[in-house]
Formats: sequence, C-alpha cells, structure tokens
Amino acid sequence: MYSILNPLFSHAPSFIKTTRRPKPPLLSSISLHSRSSGEEAKPILLLLPPIWTATEIAQAVNGRIVQCGPPGTISTDTRTLVPNQWFFAISGETFDAHDFITPKLSEKGCIGVIGNRVSENWNKGFVSTDGDSLVSLMRMGSYARSRFSGEVVGVTGSTGKTTTKSMIALALGGCEKKVYENFGNWNNEIGVALSLIGIPGNAGLVVLEMGMDSKGEILELARMARPSVRVILNVGNSHLVNFGSLEEIAMAKGEILVEAKPGDVCVLNADDPLVMSLPLPCGVKKVLFGRNTGCDVRLVVAESTDGGRAVQVVLEKNGKRVKFRIPSPGLHLALNACAAAAVATHLGVPLTQVGHSLSTFCPVHMRSELQVAKNGITIACALAWKGIKVCSWSPNPSLRLHKMSC
Repeated sequence: MYSILNPLFSHAPSFIKTTRRPKPPLLSSISLHSRSSGEEAKPILLLLPPIWTATEIAQAVNGRIVQCGPPGTISTDTRTLVPNQWFFAISGETFDAHDFITPKLSEKGCIGVIGNRVSENWNKGFVSTDGDSLVSLMRMGSYARSRFSGEVVGVTGSTGKTTTKSMIALALGGCEKKVYENFGNWNNEIGVALSLIGIPGNAGLVVLEMGMDSKGEILELARMARPSVRVILNVGNSHLVNFGSLEEIAMAKGEILVEAKPGDVCVLNADDPLVMSLPLPCGVKKVLFGRNTGCDVRLVVAESTDGGRAVQVVLEKNGKRVKFRIPSPGLHLALNACAAAAVATHLGVPLTQVGHSLSTFCPVHMRSELQVAKNGITIACALAWKGIKVCSWSPNPSLRLHKMSC
C-alpha cells in the first residue's frame, strides 16, 4: 500500500488548544511510504509538496502582494521552517507569530511571509492579509480543496478517528490512486487547513479526520474540506463538558452530513442509534457498517488473539467474507477496520484486498502501541491526553486491562 504522509510544513503552533499532537517529520519533501506490521514505514518514492506562487497565495487568502517572492511551500512554524518556504504567521489568544518575523527568519531561508504585518527591515516576499489570520488560513485551505479534483474522505466521531483515518488510507492502497492522509490527529481548523494546503499534485485520494469541542466546528471543517465521502464512527460522552447531552453531541457530529451534495457518500455506524438517528440530505448514498444484519459491510467476527496482542477479524460484504489478523491489541480495532472496509470497498477496492492491506496495519503513535519494559512487562500505550501517556500493562504473554500513568 502506498500513502503520502503529511508534508514538511510545520506542526500546529503551540498556542493551539490541541497541543497533544506530535510534530510531523522534518522533511524537505513528501515521502511515499509502504507500511508493514512491526517495522517502520519505508520510503519508496520521494515527492515534492505543492508549490505555491505569490499570486496563488494572494488569491487563496484574499490578500495583497506587497512584495513579490519566489514560489515555495508553506510553513506555520519558524522552528521547523526550511529554505524556500513561505511563513504563514498565525495569531492566537496568547501568541502572535508575527513577532518571529525578523531577519533571522530570512537567514533560515524563508522566502516570504503571509500575514498582517512584517518587521520594518523585512526584504523578502510579503502577502498582506487583513483580519483574523486563522480565517485567512482556512480560506487558503478551502482554495486548495477547490484545486483538487479527487475524492476526499472526511472522518469524525467521538473515538477512533485517527486510527480509522489511517486504516482507511491503508485500505485504499488497494486502488491505483495515490492516497494522502493528514498527519497524526490534525483535526481542528488549523490542522485540516494545513492538510488541504499540503495536498500533493499527484494525489488521487485524500483522507482527513475532523474533530470538535463545540457546536459548529465540524460544520466549518466540512465546508472547508467538502468531503465527497463523509464518515461518522460513533457518538460518545467524550465531549459532555461542552454539551448537555449525547443527543447534542450527535447533532454536532452530524454537521459533517449537513451540506453533503447529491451523489456524496455517507458512511454510518449502524450499531450506534444516535448516529442512525441523524437526518441525511436528499440524494446522498448511505453506506452502513457494523455488526447488524443489513450492513453493507458487516463485522462477523472480532476475537482477541496472540495473548491479547492481535485481533482476528472476519468481514462480510454481499455474501463474501474475508478473514484477517490485525497485529495490534484492542477489539475496538475490528469495528474501525469495518468502517475502513466500508469506505474502501465503496471506492472500488475488493474486500479481499482490504483484508490483506489491514493485516499490515501498524498502530498509530500513542494508540495501542506495544512496548516491553526491561522487567518483561508488556505496556500498551493507548492514549495521549494533555501530554500524559495512559497505558495498559501486563506480564507476558497476555495483556491485562489495568490502566496506569507512565
């Protein structure tokens, strides 16, 4: 399977509320990777990230070229900026990236700035924007989406977004088109915008995850990314701090469906009554996944195996079944795989090929990663929350579900 990992332009700045995201790899290009279970992804083809001209940048952000600069890629972080990049200066409630626009930035090879202002002695390119810099970034993301003619898969849900997003990209490796997925869990306004801005010119499929903390956020992301395949995994209580009920959370997650156009595909968890209660726009195609009979892709078997280190899965579609093993702990992965299969098979990948691809799945960073301590205890790092690893541990050979901080 081949998937294009996220580009060189910078991780989300530290003032963004979702600071648990890891940094992307510092690369001077985008790498096309093949994944295999139990080993690092191996680069097999090197692709340049999309190049933006000053004119395109100005059009994208509805800005004005004050001083022209050469074409280049986009960065939002001065720490990871490399030569021949434009720096997009973003301001937050407690942070203003414009403060880092100094001669030192040009010495690093920055060829231009996109923002509200530059320092007095700035002699590189400058595209001036007015108002909220985040709005300008999202505007550029929307512009980038309009340049892409392939399928865009948008994934949301209370849990499992990052893992399922990666599984979808892996499963879509069975088709001839190159697959681009956003890095890690870049699922807020900045992450989705940067992911869209970084779509390579030769990508044929894009997979994005979309997260939210409050009402209206998913709708904004969906308007920017305009996914042709819209996936809702589940509705849970992970957002109750900002909502009054699970029903309110369901409606917020359902915002990904609101502006779906006729012909768009809505992939829904048939096992979740709250997901199934969401209204669908006229003319969309509904694809169901889950354990229930009548699903387009049905989860027939999900069994823990290898002493809890893997999951045996059987999926069914149109009377045909595929059996495979996911080399990672956690029965929840079976339903994630079912969702990925629903997307991939709808887009033309044979079910048998989906099973083969998912059998090579590697856990996403900090999600069901197995580590063995010096004393022989196996630790399953399952979650990263506010910088804290939450782990399950057990002595070899089997895993116990005992949670601890580590």
